[in-house]
Amino acid sequence: MHVKPLSALLDALHPRRVAAVDEIKQAVQYLREGGASKVGCTGFCMGGALTLAAAQHAGIDCGAAFYGIPGPEICQPEAIKVPIQQHHGELDAMKGFSDPEVSERAGAWSAKAFAAKVNAAGGKAEVFVYPGVGHGFLNKGGKSTELRAHMNFPEPPTDAERDLAWERVFQLFEANLKGGK
Repeated sequence: MHVKPLSALLDALHPRRVAAVDEIKQAVQYLREGGASKVGCTGFCMGGALTLAAAQHAGIDCGAAFYGIPGPEICQPEAIKVPIQQHHGELDAMKGFSDPEVSERAGAWSAKAFAAKVNAAGGKAEVFVYPGVGHGFLNKGGKSTELRAHMNFPEPPTDAERDLAWERVFQLFEANLKGGK
């Protein structure tokens, strides 16, 4: 069985990712028309990448991305001016898409490099790297355990580490969304 590299899969999905960012923008507009003065966004894996793209294109007020980084075809980190968080597993080996370290894949950013570009351009990005875990680390039990084993991903963090990740997201939303409907 021939398996395409992740970069080839993401390239093939490019039109869908652009459409997804547009759908997030429409959702933000719908919420604002309904009275929401502020809107946040969070996502996981490709949803994490889309959250960061939404921070540039969809009019959100803040975003928290878990293990996903958009490529330059849908997001330029220098253009993100709303507060963002990025949450990544230390052992995530998906170079150029969700790894916490600098990627060698041309045209893609790692979490730390992406955040550095946001911050250098006057935005506010935080990166949290969780030790001893890989991609999809918040998924717990059942099918996610089987999938992690099949893909040679380590088990998720402890409940305390998982709670810390969620606490950080809630703090971001509290600081940037409070006062909205």
